[in-house]
Amino acid sequence: CLMQVAKLFELPIRESPDQLFGIECEIEALDTRVNWDISDDWGVHEDNSLRNNGREFVTRPLTLKQTLEAFRQLHEGLRFTDPEKAYSSRTSIHVHMNCLNLEDHQVRRIVLFYALFEEAFFQLVAPARRDNIHCVALVETFLPTFYGLSLKGMVSRWSKYTALNLLPLSVYGTLEFRHMHGHNDLEGLS
Repeated sequence: CLMQVAKLFELPIRESPDQLFGIECEIEALDTRVNWDISDDWGVHEDNSLRNNGREFVTRPLTLKQTLEAFRQLHEGLRFTDPEKAYSSRTSIHVHMNCLNLEDHQVRRIVLFYALFEEAFFQLVAPARRDNIHCVALVETFLPTFYGLSLKGMVSRWSKYTALNLLPLSVYGTLEFRHMHGHNDLEGLS
């Protein structure tokens, strides 16, 4: 039977005529002695995996155009103790794609389509991301054995630190793409 992701995981539907996204930017070497000039689109969280006053910046759901503008504003508004150390191998950018309004079979198809092109996604980012323990390629895991399960069954068996993370589906209704290395290049994001 067909079921919307929002209903499947008992989440509220977020109505929008546009596709919504969220991004997480992990950044290190931040100067915490000054106030950063960042917009209300961002929440700031401490992240114990980051060093040198590292923080994780997370947007609210935004359209693609708004996401790119928020990214630009974030990086213009931050101050660093050492800009050369802001984007180490510990930092990354995660993109969340809203799937609340999609049906479960549509998300399963996205996962299968993703699996076909996973290596191409890795070709778009820094080579070190391919071997990063927080961004494991699905082909390197046992997760492909779950592709035949229902979406809820797949999510219940998934692992967080994979390049495509399904776990946020049950909490936020999003798919999380974890491939991108940390950087401040707006053109590299789009």
